[in-house]
This record gives sequence, structure tokens and C-alpha cells, in this order.
Amino acid sequence: MELDQIRARIDELDTQIIALWKERMALCAEAARVKARVGKATLQAGRESEILKKVGEAAGPLEEYAVTVYRSVLEASRAYQEALRAGEEKKE
Repeated sequence: MELDQIRARIDELDTQIIALWKERMALCAEAARVKARVGKATLQAGRESEILKKVGEAAGPLEEYAVTVYRSVLEASRAYQEALRAGEEKKE
């Protein structure tokens, strides 16, 4: 494969990753609403540990890199949920 072909395929994958990330964030928004309704904190440390463990195991030799990426994903998810919850509290 030539470099331009590799880059084109990476671009295709990036498009798919963004679509999946947007879907994930929509689910995070729903989780934020449920957590607010039932009185749970945004941060569920046990859940995050489970996710990081599962990601690391699935990534095999790329574990370190995958866990780094997912820590960022989880941080963005928490920040988004907090922002949504803060907005909901202002509406009340």
C-alpha cells in the first residue's frame, strides 16, 4: 500500500470513529439524565476502572496506548455529563 492509500484509509476510519464517538456521547447525555434523576454522581470510578481494564485487555500489545486514549474519552465524557447536569440545575 502506498502512503496516500494508507492516509485515505485512516481518514475513512477517523470518520467512523467520530460517528461512534458522537453516538457514545449521546448515550453519555442520557446517562447524565438518569444519574441526575436517581441521585448518582457523575463519576462512577468502579465503572471507569472496568472500562479501562476491558480496553487494555482488548488492545493486547497496544494496551498502554489504548488506555491513554480511553482515559481522555472518559474525561471528556465526565466533563460533558457535568456540563449537561449543570445546565439542568440552572433550568430548575
